[in-house]
Amino acid sequence: MPRMRNRIAVLLAATMATALLVGSGVAAAATAAPTSLKGGMSAAKGGGVARLAAEEPNDYGPYVIENMITHYCVDIPGYGPGYVNAPVTQFTCNYWMDDDNQFFWFKYVQSVYVPSLGYDRDLYTIRNVDDDLCLDVSGYGWVAPGAKVSEYYCNHSNSDNQLYYEVSKYVAGTYVGRWFVNYKSGLCLDVEGYANGGPNTRLGLYTCSMSDDHLWTIR
Repeated sequence: MPRMRNRIAVLLAATMATALLVGSGVAAAATAAPTSLKGGMSAAKGGGVARLAAEEPNDYGPYVIENMITHYCVDIPGYGPGYVNAPVTQFTCNYWMDDDNQFFWFKYVQSVYVPSLGYDRDLYTIRNVDDDLCLDVSGYGWVAPGAKVSEYYCNHSNSDNQLYYEVSKYVAGTYVGRWFVNYKSGLCLDVEGYANGGPNTRLGLYTCSMSDDHLWTIR
């Protein structure tokens, strides 16, 4: 079944430029950074007005999550709802909501102080629009680098390991994307391999690095 190419021009409130990422040798589109998901992003647009309204209190989006290195988007295999323990992968981006399952809600849960950063960050779960399942890793707490990301029933609390915060990243003063950092492990949302993953590559968590494929944007 071919992927439809209808694309909606959904942009963050910023100008687009090109920045060379430090250490990666890969060029990525640079976007002016908002301070947080809550305060700096407009709602993404899709093909279905009813699905644009937040489904639950403190939902933001829905958004497509694009990797700034591979230029593929977070994806659930197939075209409809996923299932519990389904793998989370990347695939060719599809910005038309009714055609695929690449749209996600970011649900604000709480703000916490992050010692490694020295300031507070907002924590979110990342929930698929089509199946209401969240990005998850095994267990309930810390996981080692290389843990695989799957879908699971959402737990919008700190009792599980489904909470993420974002860290805006800059090169020579220019915004180049954001890390999505798992709160329990301190690891970044990652594409398996080393900045070279293709379509259907599994997502996982890995030690955050500017020379890997850990930069993302949302549209």
